[in-house]
Amino acid sequence: GDGITRDSIGERFRFGVAFGSASEYLRGEVSLGWGQQRPDDSRLGGVSGLLLDANLAYRMSALTTFLLTANSDIVESFAPNANGGVERQFSLEARHAFKRHIIGSAATRLRTTEFDGTGLKEREYVNELGVEYFFNREVTLFGRYARTVFDTNAPGGDYTSDAVRIGMRIRK
Repeated sequence: GDGITRDSIGERFRFGVAFGSASEYLRGEVSLGWGQQRPDDSRLGGVSGLLLDANLAYRMSALTTFLLTANSDIVESFAPNANGGVERQFSLEARHAFKRHIIGSAATRLRTTEFDGTGLKEREYVNELGVEYFFNREVTLFGRYARTVFDTNAPGGDYTSDAVRIGMRIRK
């Protein structure tokens, strides 16, 4: 839209630790780092920021597990005069086995993006409920309901949506 080429070069540096095994109550990995993206066109400035990634699982009991995830990265933008931005995502999910073959889940997610050079900010909230029925190891019937609320300071950009998904997974 602004005639600026969006080609760029970037780096991501992360250092982290992984811990625990599948049989332990707490397991996961956490990393911290720095990322930067430099556009080829000098009319745009670079984007850089702190990066945090995590994937933690806490097994409260043989039936209930909590999952915490965090992801961050530098994202590009095609908006006029936008350099790009830093996107961060966080989620918390609870999974519970009501029976050996029936698993319920509830999750909440937040994604934020702040774009350098424009002041544009976006937030997306997602709340989700789901259930899975395992016929066997290869075949699963599932259902999910998700409500998404998207907020932005761009005029007319806010929206709310509801989605229902029903399906079957077949793994071989």
